[in-house]
Amino acid sequence: MKAIRIVGISAFFCLLALLPAFMPAQQGGWILRSHHFIYGMPALTDSRYEFDVDGDGINEPGISVLVREGFVVGHCDKYKIPLWVSAHWTKENCEACSSAPEYDRDFKPGPELPEYIGAQDNYSGSSTNMDRGHMSAHKTNAAWGEDNSKVGCYMSNIAPQHMSLNRGPWSNLESAIRQIAA
Repeated sequence: MKAIRIVGISAFFCLLALLPAFMPAQQGGWILRSHHFIYGMPALTDSRYEFDVDGDGINEPGISVLVREGFVVGHCDKYKIPLWVSAHWTKENCEACSSAPEYDRDFKPGPELPEYIGAQDNYSGSSTNMDRGHMSAHKTNAAWGEDNSKVGCYMSNIAPQHMSLNRGPWSNLESAIRQIAA
């Protein structure tokens, strides 16, 4: 299947379709394949996301793509936040979500990112009015089991969000997405 390049980076869920395998590209290299990418993996089309993230004077693609069982996240290495997340949801996933237990939220840096690009969990909502906002929702991560819920709390899936946004419109959007998939 030919991968389609998606121009730009989406801000939230692309309800797309984890065949966790790498497929050879027709022009060399490898293309990440996942059932969360029904149109292929998003690709950089210009240099705006190339940064000197490690201080060696060389600009490199500044997006790390992290594959999880229940979602895939595109992490901006320079700003230490997720830029996009992609997850394929079915009616069965929604049913599993509604009966999944509430797992603990153990926020911590993701072990797969080098320390210089991974965000730290060093802010408190009570003093900043900021929440740790999941790009791939905590409730939906539970549908894929405790392991996916745990990696969903890595800071590579977290963006600082004002409490009024995270607990209001953002939460409503997450609920609406689950309803659409059901």
